[in-house]
Amino acid sequence: MIDADTEAIQPWVAMEYVPGATLDAYVADFGPLTDVQVRLFAWALAEALQDIHSVGVVHRDLKPANVILSPEGPKVLDFGIAQTRDATALTMDGQRSGSLRWMSPEQLAGGPVTAAADVYAWGAMVYFAATGQSPHGAGPNEAVAWRA
Repeated sequence: MIDADTEAIQPWVAMEYVPGATLDAYVADFGPLTDVQVRLFAWALAEALQDIHSVGVVHRDLKPANVILSPEGPKVLDFGIAQTRDATALTMDGQRSGSLRWMSPEQLAGGPVTAAADVYAWGAMVYFAATGQSPHGAGPNEAVAWRA
């Protein structure tokens, strides 16, 4: 973020423009990343999550559409459902927030979501980057959720 005024009459946020394709768009156009690219991607995305978690934020919706492959490395975006570790839950018990195909088992079950859910999504994203496939396969949402 470059600047923001959330208290203004018309709240606003100015964000950096990040050139590059999202991971899902890149894989759709060019296929999975090479071995070296996957290793670099995994390391850089883990570092980004470490930075996010170090300020007490849990992303809760980490998925290939929310990571841009920029010339400087992957950039995590869309913090629309992120929350701080000590925040009141944004959803009621038993409800889920996030993208089903990338959710951790505890997130799917509607339980408390911690930084561990982001780490689970990190592993799923590395698998996707390496194979071009969803870690839990294809099919109806219920089948994907069951496999997770």
